[in-house]
Amino acid sequence: MAKSKINWFLINENYGANLCPYIFHFDADYHLFKKILGRGMNYQGVGTAKGFLRQTYDLTDYNNFAAFVFLKLKNDKKFARKMLKNIFKVTGSFLKFNRELLSQDLKDLTARQLVGLFRKFYDKFGLMSAWSVPFAFTEYGTPLWSNSLLEYINSKKLSVGMSVQEVYQLLVDTNKKTFTALEKESLLRLATMVVKSKGLKKVFNQPISQMKKILQSDYPLFYKYLHTHYVSFKWINFGFEGPVLDEFYFLSVIKDWVFNKKPVEETVKRKKYLASLKSRQNQLIKKLNIDKEHQWMLWVVREFSYQKAYRKDVEYHSYYTYDFLLAELARRFGMAVDQAHYLLMPEIKDILLGKKKVNINELNKRMENNFYVVVKGKPKLLVGQSAARFVKLIKKRDKSNNTNNLSGQCACPGKYKGRIKVIKNKSDYTKFKKGDILVSYATNPNMVSLMKMAGAIITDEGGVTCHAAIVSRELGVPCVIGTRFATQVFKDNDLVEVDAVKGTVKKI
Repeated sequence: MAKSKINWFLINENYGANLCPYIFHFDADYHLFKKILGRGMNYQGVGTAKGFLRQTYDLTDYNNFAAFVFLKLKNDKKFARKMLKNIFKVTGSFLKFNRELLSQDLKDLTARQLVGLFRKFYDKFGLMSAWSVPFAFTEYGTPLWSNSLLEYINSKKLSVGMSVQEVYQLLVDTNKKTFTALEKESLLRLATMVVKSKGLKKVFNQPISQMKKILQSDYPLFYKYLHTHYVSFKWINFGFEGPVLDEFYFLSVIKDWVFNKKPVEETVKRKKYLASLKSRQNQLIKKLNIDKEHQWMLWVVREFSYQKAYRKDVEYHSYYTYDFLLAELARRFGMAVDQAHYLLMPEIKDILLGKKKVNINELNKRMENNFYVVVKGKPKLLVGQSAARFVKLIKKRDKSNNTNNLSGQCACPGKYKGRIKVIKNKSDYTKFKKGDILVSYATNPNMVSLMKMAGAIITDEGGVTCHAAIVSRELGVPCVIGTRFATQVFKDNDLVEVDAVKGTVKKI
């Protein structure tokens, strides 16, 4: 692999991750990128050590690819529109396939039929990745769109009572609804029903453990709506490895809305905001005299940011689906689903067709430490000591010397003062309390319950299309992303002031 010639650089860290299907992205990033865009990623790797994920690229290759995609979408409007159209086409097809798969009884399928489902899942995942992921490169490491547009907006003489960051966030916002937004709207409707009913409100004064039984017997129509919500959105916080949500979780969220928030007012506020968004954007564009070139760039960020949110939701739903597939494989061959996540697609095919036996010891070694490295389309799975040696090749950014102030990018404007809680794995969830400031490498759907309680959110990584940015805007929680070092600089219970309008975090 001539590793010494490759400048492996850490791009992303996360936790609670599995090797598969995450690596399916990497299988697509050379061959399919090349087919669609004319060039692919030459050097990339992802590995997990007991669920802790590291993602690495050759820095020059990464930056060159990001610049290539940026210029292609900026200068080729026809291709950008084609790309957007195909994203929704292939992602919608993948979602439909997953929903149909989840409705099947896999026990009755032959080994060859099961191979077919695994292969179809892999192919559809790859197509989704190939069309939808390239834009993310342009906003993750170095935010090319945001930097360019913020510089342009800053060159204008603002007289609109808003900061440059606030203007930018407003101009790239959309009234299209992600699954996160749809789930919130559905819960708000249920909470509003409770607020307007004395009987239902009395039920929600009861302990969560008793509510379901009372609703089933005394309020069957409301329970039907609740169950429909559960079936539709139980996967939404699944993330890399689950678990799915249960009805008691949704009951607790509704109860919080009923007694601690204002669901009716929140619904009206959100509807008014979305209804006026387009006209406010047009007024700003006119007032700031934004030229056609930069209007196009704003359109690209707005539309591709939404597709990123849509794609990520479908991707996390697919992780739920893949677990369903692996559960049947695990049942047939006497392994745990967690272990099955470390089987590569060719191995799954050979195991099902009797050409290969399951090696539990090997899978356990992979779970402990692995790295999937792809060089010019040729993959190699490193395990154990070879994976550990590869990790030592990966360079990180130099830590900031300023331990009292950090700056990043505004994901959702607002100001907040509070205590830090650093979340590095699921075991940290229990220490998080309502009103705390959530600090993490990056966020994922498993953390949404914490994000809903957070007074503010700060991440090391991310751009305007990252999970933290998307969800914080949906929740209206001040959020600063891309600080690089927040998890290293801050510790639990540090008192800080977050000014997401300016993208700054200051220790008090």
